[in-house]
Amino acid sequence: MYRSPDDYYEEALRLARSGCSDAAQITDLITTAAEAGCERACVRLGADIEAAAASHQDVLAALAWYRRAAERGCAEAGFQLGRLLADCDLVADALPWLQSARDAGDNRARVWIAMLVDDLGLRDETTGSPVAVYAELRDAVEQAKVRLAYCLLLGKGVAADREAAGALFTELDRDGHAHGAHGLGLIEREARGMEHALPWFERAAERGLAVACFLCGEHLAQGVRTEAAAKQALPYLRRAAAFRLPEAMAVLAGMQLRGRGCDRDPVAAFALLQEASALGDSYAMLLLAILFHRGDGVPVDRRAAVHWCRRAAALGLQVAVDKLREWGVDA
Repeated sequence: MYRSPDDYYEEALRLARSGCSDAAQITDLITTAAEAGCERACVRLGADIEAAAASHQDVLAALAWYRRAAERGCAEAGFQLGRLLADCDLVADALPWLQSARDAGDNRARVWIAMLVDDLGLRDETTGSPVAVYAELRDAVEQAKVRLAYCLLLGKGVAADREAAGALFTELDRDGHAHGAHGLGLIEREARGMEHALPWFERAAERGLAVACFLCGEHLAQGVRTEAAAKQALPYLRRAAAFRLPEAMAVLAGMQLRGRGCDRDPVAAFALLQEASALGDSYAMLLLAILFHRGDGVPVDRRAAVHWCRRAAALGLQVAVDKLREWGVDA
């Protein structure tokens, strides 16, 4: 039984991954999700219509679906809407959407804006001169270098090549880029372990990379397992949580619940777990379920406990499945 627009979309993805031959059923599920407000479904529907567009009306339909999600704040939809408007020579309409996507961190939007400014002699408040255009493109190249380095390291879309990845990460680190240090840390962790990788992650954390803050904090909190290390972990985890990294929120909440490195504070932990669960972290969902079940920092609510535990179990967390069994509830 579907409970939300996202449920319809997830079911469509599940059918597509399973090799379902009923394309109409998949499209109907995506359309239902989009009409109910699922932003991902709107973007997917817009992309499918655009890819098969055979008329001006098809293009207008794709634009409408992109716009529906973009107006709800979806950066991906904003980029796709701006890109397609620009392709239709509606540059004045395209730029605000591309600027919004750029401000949300979309590197593709930066490139499109730079090209439009350069090709058409446009000006806006942040990209108004050849120097600014060059800066936009230079930054875009740097971001592409970061992505290429990770692809080479992880073997995504290309054969894994740790040596080539290391060379790119070294160059990025030399330029003061946080991802350079982070990538070198990943290579070192795989080769020689976390103790040798930690200095690289600390450098990336100092440069403001949220995931590096989390890795440092997680290692100190769960790998070293001393009270002194727990106290060292807290600033890293708090910085990562401030970036709304759900796994950092979950680990920090766990420490607050156990009073590790800090005073026990189930109320603060509950607030963190609510946000991390909303962002999709399965461990946070499990901890939130346990708090509801015990009435720790929040009134007892067995229905909410079962709801969040089932959500965690549906994401593949075996401990959540075991907990439901312990409570005598079906997953």
